Amino acid sequence: MDTPIPSNYAGLNTNTAMRLLFKLILWLLFLSPFIIAGLFWLALSDVPLVDEQSPMSSDDMLRAKAVIRQHRQQRGNGTPQQLALGERDLELAGNYLLQRFTGGGVKIHIQDDLLQSRATLRIPGFTSRPYLNLQLELRDQQGQPNLVHLQINHWVIPAPLAKRLLAELLVRLYHTEEYRLARSIVDEIQLRDKTLQLQYYWTPELARKARATFLRKPSRVRGIYRAELRRLLQNRPAHTFSLTAVLTPLFQLARTRSREGDPVAENRALLSMLGYWATGRRTLATDLLGRDAGPPLRFRATLHRRRDLAQHFLISAAIAANTDNTLASIAGTLKEISDADRGSGFSFVDLAADRAGVRLAEIATGSESSARHIQRQLAAGIAEKDILPDTRTLAEGIDLEQFRRHYGDLDSPVYRDAIERIDRRIALCRVYRATD
Repeated sequence: MDTPIPSNYAGLNTNTAMRLLFKLILWLLFLSPFIIAGLFWLALSDVPLVDEQSPMSSDDMLRAKAVIRQHRQQRGNGTPQQLALGERDLELAGNYLLQRFTGGGVKIHIQDDLLQSRATLRIPGFTSRPYLNLQLELRDQQGQPNLVHLQINHWVIPAPLAKRLLAELLVRLYHTEEYRLARSIVDEIQLRDKTLQLQYYWTPELARKARATFLRKPSRVRGIYRAELRRLLQNRPAHTFSLTAVLTPLFQLARTRSREGDPVAENRALLSMLGYWATGRRTLATDLLGRDAGPPLRFRATLHRRRDLAQHFLISAAIAANTDNTLASIAGTLKEISDADRGSGFSFVDLAADRAGVRLAEIATGSESSARHIQRQLAAGIAEKDILPDTRTLAEGIDLEQFRRHYGDLDSPVYRDAIERIDRRIALCRVYRATD
């Protein structure tokens, strides 16, 4: 005969089970961050799948120039345009983004309708296992890339989970200005003939949106410096003059305005205005900065008695202040490779002015303390040698064949040594020595 279980005993078991379940939930909540951290640690590796890539070569620069030229020639008012990007083009774009945000490298292979990518992201703050290695495959399906394989380190992510992760990522991206802009521009993506072929739309309105999205938001303060520049130019003779003659009073104004304001924002607005003023016919710079934003004032300033050096200096400073140092340096080098191919020749003199301008912007917009340092230095009065070293011993007028014969390419030891010597000269300029 079965013995009945006392009612209080049954209640005791139920209470005990509920307490155990509650404790288990608490433990899971407590342990979940550690579990996630552990999984993340296991996903990292001490060996990169892809090494950090070398900088753009001269051929890469000429290819970039061709892409820009093609875009300019076919852009219109709302008509669809075509652009084919090869494996190297996509690798350069991916590597630029990685170097800008984390560091790492990307390798891409396109075969028929399949794009295979291997990438390594360097995770900051980790020393023993700093690499996150990724492998993915995208297959073209009716003009849209479809994820068919995702692997993190040695873990192959099941396709349904990989697609769910991608969907969640796209949902998050959709709320960003960059993603919405890209979706409004790109109409169709196809993988064909070892290229990723884009059909896109480009209008003046989209160009303005692109600059507003990817560049720092223009400041209304810029108009104050434009008005001051106009006043300074009206009081000067019609012939050329040293750039220092306007830099000093403009940075005096910036320093005064920064006493109760943001010196970084003031410096960025000032350098942006000067960059627009200097653009002239430099079409790459006007693509990046926007021709419509500049004051209609004739550029007459010089550095070391050369107007082109003052232009290189100011345009590079403006690009660096509004984007980043890497893009500004690439833009300057691209201009020189373009000149070496079909122009006045590669000039290390121009490149020195570019890199000095980037250095000025780096300090002027890097932090509040460095921004105030630049304001003090320039407002007190400077000589040209304080912002740009003597360039008379630097080579220029080098055509592309001579450049390749003597320097090889942009990642050769000979070329890197030439750039390092220029950077050392710039570092010795008084304005850049200390940033306290």
